[in-house]
Amino acid sequence: MKKSIPLVDLVVFDADEKPALLVEIKAKKGASAAWARQMAQLIFEQAEGSQAAYFLLAMPDMFYLWPNPTETVPRGDAPFTAAPTALLRPFDRGHSSSLTDGMVNAFGLELMLSAWLNVLTDERSALLTTDEQRPFLEESGLLAAIQGGRVVSEVRATRW
Repeated sequence: MKKSIPLVDLVVFDADEKPALLVEIKAKKGASAAWARQMAQLIFEQAEGSQAAYFLLAMPDMFYLWPNPTETVPRGDAPFTAAPTALLRPFDRGHSSSLTDGMVNAFGLELMLSAWLNVLTDERSALLTTDEQRPFLEESGLLAAIQGGRVVSEVRATRW
């Protein structure tokens, strides 16, 4: 049986080329946890058989992270949440639109998120994570899951 990855904005493959993290980026601000859960459920209805280890719904004011998404998304709210300002601070400097002033659009958020994830996949660069980032990355296991991997934009793959 082929396993599919739903159409998402970013996919991080682990060191073994398996999908470790699926990322969907939305420009919506002020979304509730219930709205995030419903969006995640809609995305995973397309993903029959997907074996991604994590799913991240990223919005300008909140990140929602589900481990083992095919099992946890249908059951409820994301077990891990974080404000993106703390996670993406190094990539949100000197821009005319930023997370801190609420002016970033989905494309700007995707660029910052892609840069951040690329840093995290590099085992040497991941040591540069800040104290603000560590709880979200380490308690969830996300950092360990994506180190040594690679980030790909707008992927739909069915070879798994």
